[in-house]
Parts: sequence; structure tokens; C-alpha cells
Amino acid sequence: MEFFDDERGVSVQVGAVILLAFVVIAISTYQVQVVPNQNEEVEVNHNREVQERMQDLRDTIGTVPARGVGGSVAVPLGTRYPARSIFVNPPSPTGLLRTIGTTNESVGFTVDNASALDGETADYWNGTARSFSTGAIVYQPRYNVYQSAPATVYENSLAYNRFRTANITLTQQDVFEGSRITLTALDGEVRREGGTASLTVRAVTAEPRTVTVEGNASDPVTVTIPTTLSADEWRNLLNESGQYDEPGTDPNANVTEVRPDGTLSTDGPVPLQLVTFELEPGTYQLRLAKAGVGTGVTPVDGGSYLTTPGSTSRSVPADGSETLTVEVRDRFNGAQSGVQVEATVAGDGSLQGDGTELTGDDGRARFTYDAPSSSGSATVTVNLSTGANRSQQVQFDITVTASGGGGGGGNGAYNVTWRNPDSSSPSGAATISCSDGQPRGQCTIDGNGESSVDLPMTMFTDPVADGASVTYSVSNTTVGSFSPTSGTTSSSGEDQTTLTVSQNGSVTTYVTSGAGGDRVTFDVTGIPGGPQPGMVYTTSGGYLRSLDANGRVYEFGPSGQVTAQSLGPMDEDIDGDGLVEVPYVDGNGALKIRDLNGEVQTLVPDSASILPSTSGRLGVGSYRTGDSEVYFSDGSDLYRVDWEGGASTSAEAVYKKPSKTKDPIQAQSVAGVGNFLDDGAGGGDEIAFVDSNSKLAYVDEKGNGDNQKKKAVDNPNVVGVSATTEPAQLDGDTPADVVWRTGSSPFVRLADGTNSEDSTLPGMSDKPKSGASMGLYDYTGDGTPELIYVDQNQELKYYDFTTDTTGWVKDEFGGNVTVGVGPGVA
Repeated sequence: MEFFDDERGVSVQVGAVILLAFVVIAISTYQVQVVPNQNEEVEVNHNREVQERMQDLRDTIGTVPARGVGGSVAVPLGTRYPARSIFVNPPSPTGLLRTIGTTNESVGFTVDNASALDGETADYWNGTARSFSTGAIVYQPRYNVYQSAPATVYENSLAYNRFRTANITLTQQDVFEGSRITLTALDGEVRREGGTASLTVRAVTAEPRTVTVEGNASDPVTVTIPTTLSADEWRNLLNESGQYDEPGTDPNANVTEVRPDGTLSTDGPVPLQLVTFELEPGTYQLRLAKAGVGTGVTPVDGGSYLTTPGSTSRSVPADGSETLTVEVRDRFNGAQSGVQVEATVAGDGSLQGDGTELTGDDGRARFTYDAPSSSGSATVTVNLSTGANRSQQVQFDITVTASGGGGGGGNGAYNVTWRNPDSSSPSGAATISCSDGQPRGQCTIDGNGESSVDLPMTMFTDPVADGASVTYSVSNTTVGSFSPTSGTTSSSGEDQTTLTVSQNGSVTTYVTSGAGGDRVTFDVTGIPGGPQPGMVYTTSGGYLRSLDANGRVYEFGPSGQVTAQSLGPMDEDIDGDGLVEVPYVDGNGALKIRDLNGEVQTLVPDSASILPSTSGRLGVGSYRTGDSEVYFSDGSDLYRVDWEGGASTSAEAVYKKPSKTKDPIQAQSVAGVGNFLDDGAGGGDEIAFVDSNSKLAYVDEKGNGDNQKKKAVDNPNVVGVSATTEPAQLDGDTPADVVWRTGSSPFVRLADGTNSEDSTLPGMSDKPKSGASMGLYDYTGDGTPELIYVDQNQELKYYDFTTDTTGWVKDEFGGNVTVGVGPGVA
């Protein structure tokens, strides 16, 4: 027998070799093709996260000129690939985060031809070009596979992606907004690679001050900035935000020319150039600030100029006194504390103390001038430092008037008289007029739409009564009130109080002192009344607020500290008392409703087994019941609850088969109830909501009485489950529309249930804050609701569907409205 010639095992061996070859080929193919693709996906997702963090950094720097505060942002500079047991990953990718230009004194922005309107401030802001060092921050990715990844840049209020052949902006510019110019200088040095860079943004400048400046046709205000973008790109950015107006015909846009102005030499990876913006003649609100990041942040030099919040011409009675206030500011117009100022008197009278004061936290120092016992004049000069120039000096011209005798502490008989209120300046847009004839003391206050009016009122005694007690009162506290209600006459025999009127009607004001007294009657018109139902939001502290079309803010609760974690619109009278309520989830998780009279009802107590999700939006309306209801998600399913007979009912799920209480409809958040389809079913209304897949969907009634869920649009997803509005007719056709936020540009879209119609909003280039609810409210009063949303600076803005324009929501004092991000606005 010949064993060595036996070939029966060869086929098995050959098969094993071939199988091994296939395994090796498969492993090699997976290593060469699949692993790089998976790793590229990791790199792309990381790059998106970095872009989000760079936008957060931009937003944080933007808070410095607005509120004088900074914050911290963590930027992940690298990432890791998934662990592999057989296959091999390349080294973990990293990225470089660095500043450019911040250590180069030649890199800075310049404001030229800006002259302040205030006399003392105009000594410093006198049209001279003033420059401020600044720079940019760049993230350079160093990926192994994703070779086309952009560099992400922050500069001049803008975040954008810089590709090899094009630049794509991530945010809008905030340098120019109507008549407002906002410039933030960036200081410090950052150079970090790998890991996570935790950047602390510090407000280098103190409490910000806004200075009103002007330019004219021959010397227009210009702003020159160092930038990594071209003049053409900036012109396009201004066009997109509605701020470029080359013909000079748009009252809301003031930049008339954008031109290149040279290049800068820096050692950074991105070249810097100068771009100059020329503004049309007019007045502007200039707001400057300095933010610091990283190391090497230099403080702002001590006081640059001296100004005063009041007049420099004063009239003081003999033997009287007058407080003279000055304010020290740095070159960014920020108030400077702890700065020594000196005052001297030339002429009659003297100063209390040694004439030297340190500025307080508000940047102000106060001197008290004592007048002589007879008439005369004096000049009080306050210097920022010895040998101060004109901008570092304030001169007060004082006239001392004779007292004209008096009652000496109020111990004799004297007349008490109101000075003519017609000579006073009421607050806001209000006007006042008084009768010239008899009877004296008949006046009219026209509020001109102001929610309340403050009117300073002065009384005097004849002969002069020094130190006499004075009492103020009114006939109708519903219309007006005094603050303070009592006082003491000065050495001139006068005292002052403030009358506040907040409602139309008639009020008589009384002043009494000793045995004398006087009265003036005011007929008040033009005040629209108390706050009206409006948009609802929360403060940064989480407290519930509403704001109406007149900018009046209503604080809920006796102390204004009602906490809200999620919101619904103030559209429905849910408890049947004739007033609309705002639904909200309180700090304990209970679902409640409140109206503007302060009445509160609990629909779902915090002890209930089913509670609303705190990350979802609340909807209101009526679907198939005829009752006003609140709709919410518990994070999984759709629920409804109403108010019946003075008590809340239990929340119940919205089922696909209501008769069998079967198959609850899954939802993450609720948009609201509206005529989404215009099909007549379900009483003509449907429930719009965000489903479990983050798709915009709606509930419609079937012919057999069951409910059916349908998608409103296939793509894109709703980003941030609460980031929708309630349904309303917005685009001119009959079906109601819902606005929602997406994850990519354009970030806001509109849809109804008709043929899955989906459209963008022309003129809307803003990116609403991620995760914040949006609302609809007729803020402009044109009969069509505007889209209300939270922008990247956590301020309320609106989009006008009629004009396709955006703008800031303002409070009654003309200020922007800052909100908490959590619930957003409804």
C-alpha cells in the first residue's frame, strides 16, 4: 500500500486556501473602502459640531457689547474613530484653533467722522478717526479622510466656513442694523490643538454705554474693519440682511458704499484685508466693547474722557447747594470705576470736601457745590488728571440767584403753588398742554400710545419757605399716582415729585404745605390701557412674561417669578371666563393656565401619572369636541385636556381608534390645532404635531370616526422638537400653515397639509436659536400675524409675511427683548 500517493485531502486543502483568500480579500476591501467611509462620516459629524460651537462662540462674544458679560464655550478640536478589533484606524484626527491678528497692532477697526451729539461727549467723539485693535479666530481641521473640510472663522460678529473656492456664512452680520453700529474688539491669544478647548470670553470693557453720533454729506461716518472676506462678499452680506442701500432711498438701511481699503500683513493661515463701509448722513447709535479670550488679554487704559449726564449750566439759590455729577469713560465708552477726578472753583462759593473724588461702580463721581449767601457766579472745573485736555475736563457754569427772603423753615404764612406743568417734559412720546386762560390748572396729557407717562411736577412757596413739609395726593389713583407722596422744600422754597398716569381719564393733583395748597386737573388721553394678550416667553431666569404690540411687558404672579418650562400661545379662553390664558408647564411639572388678571388654574397637577414633557411645545384649540383644550406630549404620546365645571379633567390620549381607546398617536411636541387641510373633516380642524421621527405631521378624522396620522412633509426633519409655530393662514391660501425649523439653510420653512406643500420664507436668512419654540403674533398691527422667533443672540425678532422682512421685537422703551432659550416663544 502506497500512502504517499493518496490525494483524497487535496480538494479540502485547496478549498481552505481559496476560502482564506476570499476572507483576506474581504478584509482588505473592508479596510480600504468601508473603514475610510465610516471614518469620514465621523469626521463630517465632528466638523458640524465644531461649526455649532463656533457659532456659540460668536453668540457669546456678541453678549459683551449688549450686556457687558461674557461666558464659556467648549470647542472639541479632535475626535476619535470607533474602536476596531481587526481593522486598523489611522491616528485620531485633530484640529488647530488659533487667533489671528490679535497680537498685531496694525490689525484693528476704525470709526471716522463720528461726532457725538452730546456736548461734553463731543469733546472726545469729535469726528477724529479712532482705531481699536482686534482680530479673528480660526479653526483649521486636520482630518485623515474628509479632505474638503472648511476652515471655520469668527470675525466682526460673523461666523462662516472658508472653503478653497468659496465662503459660506453660518450667521448674519450684526455690525450694522438700521441706525445701530456695534463693534466688538477681540483681544488675547489662543493656540490649541487636539482635545477640547474651553474658551472663556471675558468682558474687558466695563458697563457699556451707547453714544449717539452723526455724520454729514461732506464727512460721512465710515467704519473700516480688518476682515478675511472681500468687499464684494460684505456687500452681499449687507444686501441679505437688508442693510445695504447704495441709492440712499431705504429708511431702514444706511450703508451706501462698501469698498476695499488695502491688505494687512499677518502670520495667520487666513489673509486679512481692510474693507471700508460708508454710511449715509444721519445719526447713529454707536456701541463699542472689548472681549478677551485666551492669554495676554490687555486691560483697557484708564479714563479716556470725561462727560456729564446733566447740563453744565446750573442755577443755584443763595445759600443753596447743587450736586455736580461727572462720568469717566474709557475709549470704548465704557464707565470706569476707581478713577480719581479733581474739582476746583473759580468765583463765588465753595466745594464740600477737598475737591477730590473716586468714581464709583457706575463710573460717576459727585461733587457738592455750596452757593454764597448773595447772588453771584462761579465756574466749577472738573479734571480727569492734572493738565487734562479738553475731552478730559468738564466745566460747570453756575449762576447764584438771590433767595428773595422767605419764611425760614416754614414758620410763617406762605402761598403754595404748582409751577406750570406745561413747562415740564413728560416721558416717552407723550405731550402736555395747559389752558392759558381761566380757570387756571386745567391741563391735558396725550400719551400718544405710551403705556404710561411720567411727568415731573414742581411746587414753590412764596415767600420762600425753607425746610417746610409738603404732601402730595391725587383724586383718582386708578388714573395716576405720585412718587414720592411727601417731601421737604429746599432753600429755594421748592420741591419736586413725579406724577405717573397709566390709564385714560381725569385726575386732580393736590399739593399742600402749612396752611396753603394748590391743585391741577389733568385730562388723560392716548394711553391704550393695560397690557393686552401677546407673545409669551421666559426670561433668562425662566420666569414667564408676555409682551403686547405696544411693547408692554406683563409679569405673571405677584412677584413676577412664575417659572415656566414649556409654553403654548395665549390664544384660547380655556376656562370660559371671557379672558384668554397662556398654558405653561411650571417648575414642578404641572400644566397650568394664567390670564392677565392673575387668575391661575391647574389642568394637570404635578402628582398626575401623565405629565407634559418639558422639552415639547403646548398646543391649544378644539379638535372634534367643541371645547377649548390644551394639547401636549408626555415625550411619547399625544394628549389633550380641558377645563370643565370649575375643575380640570384628566388628560386623555388622542387615539387612532377613539371608540376603543386603542393605538395612541405618538408625538414629541404639539404645534396646535387649525384648518390644516381645508377638507371639512374633524370640524374643519386638524392637530399639527411633531411625530416620533421628528417629522411634521397632523391628525385628521376619517370618515368612520377614527383618527389617522399623516405626514405634512417628508423632509427635512424638525430640528428641536418644539421648534414649530401654531397653525395659521400665512401664505394667502385657505389651509392653515405651520412654520418649523430645519437643520440646514434655509433654516425656516412653511407647510400646510395640502399635497404636502412646502416652501421657504423669502427674505428670511436668520437662523433661529436651536431648540427654541417659535410663535405667531400680529406684532406690526397689519392684520396678519408675524413669525416671532429667538435669534442667535437670544433676542426676539419677527418675520413679516407681508413685506418679507425681519426686525427686532422692541419693548415699550425701544430696547431689544432678551429671552431664555429653553421654551422659546409662543
